Amino acid sequence: MVTWINTALHLWEMIHFDNINNAYFSIGQDEASLVRLRMEFIAENLPDWYMPTVGKEIDTSSTKKIEFRATNPDESTLNLMLFKHSSGKGGRSVTFNRITLDELAFMDNGEEVWGANKPRCQFLNAFSSPPIRKSGFFFKLWSQPDVYGVDVDNLFEIHYTDFPDRNPNNPDPELAEKGRKWVETARRGMSEEKWSREYEGNFVSEGGLVYAKFKREHHVQSDIELSPDWEYFNGIDFGFKHPFCSLIMARERLGSYTRWYVISEHYKTQLLLREHAEHINKQRDIYINERQKLRVRNKLVDTISDSAGAQERRELRDYGIESRPSRKHKGSVMAKIDGVRTALEMLPDGKPALIISSKCPKTIMEFENYSFPKDIDDGAHEIAPEKKFDHALDVIADMFYTISAQDLDYATEMTW
Repeated sequence: MVTWINTALHLWEMIHFDNINNAYFSIGQDEASLVRLRMEFIAENLPDWYMPTVGKEIDTSSTKKIEFRATNPDESTLNLMLFKHSSGKGGRSVTFNRITLDELAFMDNGEEVWGANKPRCQFLNAFSSPPIRKSGFFFKLWSQPDVYGVDVDNLFEIHYTDFPDRNPNNPDPELAEKGRKWVETARRGMSEEKWSREYEGNFVSEGGLVYAKFKREHHVQSDIELSPDWEYFNGIDFGFKHPFCSLIMARERLGSYTRWYVISEHYKTQLLLREHAEHINKQRDIYINERQKLRVRNKLVDTISDSAGAQERRELRDYGIESRPSRKHKGSVMAKIDGVRTALEMLPDGKPALIISSKCPKTIMEFENYSFPKDIDDGAHEIAPEKKFDHALDVIADMFYTISAQDLDYATEMTW
């Protein structure tokens, strides 16, 4: 909602003022293009009489900008609205009237973007839907506004209870009931950590185990009975000195919910890619191919591999293993972690949305050891887990992200 309102503000300025440049910086060019489409949508749905009264026409032919020109040929008005990736480098020679930094908490280079743009614009807006964490530039900006020249009167926080029909404690019984139902739906399958950050607006410090809710008694099963109605996937994380990991995963659809299983792992170091390919093909024979020969409808739906392994992907193709790269996440590593944390939550049937076979000891080991640094500086630019015990976990997180959040029906909303 905030993005829509801010987009409308930019559009209003473009229409009603002359000779100004505005810019909208997002965490990626895809996200910036989406904001451009929102502005185009609003503009296209203005009343037919509106634009002629202000004497401007809109040019939306570019994918990275929208131009506003005077309809009177004797006037030279040209307003420019740019939609850019948060590189902090673009358009340094341009002076802007207003710049918006969208989802600043997700920008790993947030302080650089702020420093590069603040001197060259009249108004600089920065906002984020979830505060995310006590690291990164957004928290510094929020907690130390005077250091960065921000007027405290211009800091605003919007909580979901500010909307009458989302407030469970609304004095109006009818609205309170709507609020309770909304919270119940919004929290469905969501981890406590994610709810705290994204809905309660709490800045949190991470520490200890990343997946503290992982418990063998809940998430490990020794007798997983495969079903021909499940969909089967292969996820691959490349490595040589570090472990090479291949997981066979299955997705079970349960009406409006989804459950994932990790049913087989190949987890080895110091092997040639040809040797890994042999192991992967054996995995597939055991859990997929041989069952198809027996006319059981197990089918490999997709194979997802590490996006950084283009050369390895080509070599695997020579051994009969086709795969596509995982989607590369443009924001914080915490977003993928939240996806896996959500899967550790319980579904209405009392079982978690992610179950690991006891035949996958390395995957279990990683869940029980993947940790944040012991000494965390809340003022640090970035807080991320230590780079160890994360190979099978990367496969799982990339699988969820790449197959898309839309298919993970146990989550009401996932921020990727």
